[in-house]
Amino acid sequence: MKYFFTNSPDFQIASAPPQHFDVILGGLAALKDELNWFKEKATQRQLNLNIKKQPTCREYCEYMHSLADKPYPVQATAFWAIELAYNQGWQLPGKMPAPYDEFAQRWGNTDFTKYVKLLSQQADEVLETAQEDIQKQAEESFLMVAKFEHNFWQMAFHTAQYESK
Repeated sequence: MKYFFTNSPDFQIASAPPQHFDVILGGLAALKDELNWFKEKATQRQLNLNIKKQPTCREYCEYMHSLADKPYPVQATAFWAIELAYNQGWQLPGKMPAPYDEFAQRWGNTDFTKYVKLLSQQADEVLETAQEDIQKQAEESFLMVAKFEHNFWQMAFHTAQYESK
């Protein structure tokens, strides 16, 4: 899932205002734990992570890499959108059955929700003073992330459906 993306906040730090560093660096620290958790889950499920990325995943990764050249308000918006998708995606369906409850607890918990709200506040803060063209790019980045998240989950669902037959 997110393991396959380079959606870490490290691309933001170079252009972020210093008052945003703590939240960004906190996300970076959490990413190490998250990647280790993904590896552990993959090992438990005997999944091989050394495989060729599917086109949907590859396109999302390429898009994420392209954000490194964008202004910080665009980066901040895209990163918030990614984390919001996970936070809401694991909260809104309601109680999840095992083994998915562990995922819901990871991205639907109160602390992660607080983190997503901080990312939202940071994006809003820099968008308030951004030029109109940058605000438009930020809006486009939000929509692109929504599209990629939708496509990614559809890919994952259909791949799992195919492999279970």
